[in-house]
Amino acid sequence: MTKTELKTFFNSWKKVKEIYRKYCPENRTHFPEPLQKEIIKSFYDTSLKIDNSGSYDFVGNVELKSSTTVNGCNPFSPNQHNCSRILYMEITDHITVYDIAVSDVSIINARALNNDINITLGDYKTNAIKTVEVI
Repeated sequence: MTKTELKTFFNSWKKVKEIYRKYCPENRTHFPEPLQKEIIKSFYDTSLKIDNSGSYDFVGNVELKSSTTVNGCNPFSPNQHNCSRILYMEITDHITVYDIAVSDVSIINARALNNDINITLGDYKTNAIKTVEVI
């Protein structure tokens, strides 16, 4: 995924959020693991580190943590499908939470390709300082 494609993907979120308001009380679902890795590589390929022993799967400006267990879970675990994953991405002084359902990625990408969706990342900024430590 190129940075342009990634930007297009993120820019697809705003118009779609009405759909999620209807089906998801918190207007959030989850990024699939492969997409998380692509996002991280797109922005932080040179500093990407993988640590499967701790709560966080990636260390750097981006950290991934499970939302279903206190200590997170290993992305390579056989039961990773049981983990609700949330991607925390550091942007300026904030941590922004982005999450998209696996089943919805193809729909969002298709809409993005048709240029009928426009999103701003700021719509999903949240103060997650108390729940995740950014290294």
